[in-house]
Amino acid sequence: MQASADLPEASDGDSLQVDSQGRLLVATDLGLAVHASSGWERLDSSRGLPADEVSCAFEDREGSLWIGLDGAGWCAGWGIANGRAGPQRGPEQ
Repeated sequence: MQASADLPEASDGDSLQVDSQGRLLVATDLGLAVHASSGWERLDSSRGLPADEVSCAFEDREGSLWIGLDGAGWCAGWGIANGRAGPQRGPEQ
């Protein structure tokens, strides 16, 4: 895999994760970089995250994404769809 010139440097700590869909998730100071078959994209505050500085990402056994944000806590139960990050919604009741 070749690094992209516009890909920010990875954060320290648990910055790399592969999710159940085979996407590489990289925590960076400028958002969550996601590599899928179509290439790299970066999710940041302009694409749904509450803050840009991502320290780590973890997918739980239900497939929900937990995103650690520097100074802003955790985003729990998130998903990535159509190039945006956001809370996953359960079935309407």
